[in-house]
Amino acid sequence: MLTFRPFNFSDQDYATALSLHNAVWIDNPQDERDWRREDSIRPKTRYHKRIIAEIAGNPVGYGGFSEKWYFEKPNYYGLSWLTSAEYRKQGICTAFYKYALAQMQADGCTIGTLRSGTHENQPAGLRWLTKHGFTQIDRYPISELKLADFAANQFADYAARIAAHGLTIKPLAEIIPHDPNWQRKLYDLEWIFEQDEPNSNAPKQTPFEQHVKETFDDDDFSPQMWFIALDGDRYAGMSCLWPNKAKPHELATGWTGVDRPYRKKGLAMAMKLAAIAYAQQQPAITHIETDNHETNWMYQINLHLGFTPKPAWRVYDKVLAEAESRI
Repeated sequence: MLTFRPFNFSDQDYATALSLHNAVWIDNPQDERDWRREDSIRPKTRYHKRIIAEIAGNPVGYGGFSEKWYFEKPNYYGLSWLTSAEYRKQGICTAFYKYALAQMQADGCTIGTLRSGTHENQPAGLRWLTKHGFTQIDRYPISELKLADFAANQFADYAARIAAHGLTIKPLAEIIPHDPNWQRKLYDLEWIFEQDEPNSNAPKQTPFEQHVKETFDDDDFSPQMWFIALDGDRYAGMSCLWPNKAKPHELATGWTGVDRPYRKKGLAMAMKLAAIAYAQQQPAITHIETDNHETNWMYQINLHLGFTPKPAWRVYDKVLAEAESRI
């Protein structure tokens, strides 16, 4: 008999959920330490549920549902699910969908829109979303740079180009000792990027204190891997890298962005080049991975630098009819 139960935050449940995730998303493995940290700093006011499916006590699927608090649009919820390969085509995902709607309704949620998604190399998942009334609204290509194949000399003119505009690039590690307001400046800069990034929904800014917990207090935060463009004391842009515990040979790109007055001066390329140069100096690192909205100019910059496209993440929304939202 198929049953669903809440994730109980035990060592066993973390191990179970992680095993299910990594078996399905082979190219995107996760690390338990990251999951535990996210759980420890998530505000209690955020609606966030995780679920494990079992048949006769055997875990067969994992997923969850949560409020999309970072969108201005109200009544927006996310839905995610994965089923172990040997238990697919048994209606487990559809059963979870009905369970999730009923549970959210029981918890007092007013569901206006549901968001979900999958990689485009998952045809069964794409078919399920379409069959159940979800519509694709965004696409985020993932791309990867093999550092051994990158030749920086073909982009040698960018340092001179930004210097001609009076701009410099420094690692954040060199800035922090001389700027007590560095956290607030980066927070404000990221908010500009978030508002300008292509998105089907207007974003809502994370409170500063929560942003500090999520970003600067993270054990993986390394100021040596953040490259800041400066116009005097003003932060004109940034590009940052993050380690990937589950794939130690790889670095992930966080934000790369340029403040509005400094765009179209070659600054994004120059910052990306600084980040790539850093990565090439690390013996254990072989690749940099990133993702961008398909209409984001940063995606074209990455392709120009030699990043190779991988299967994209497709985002789907479903506006629920009143009757369905009250299952």
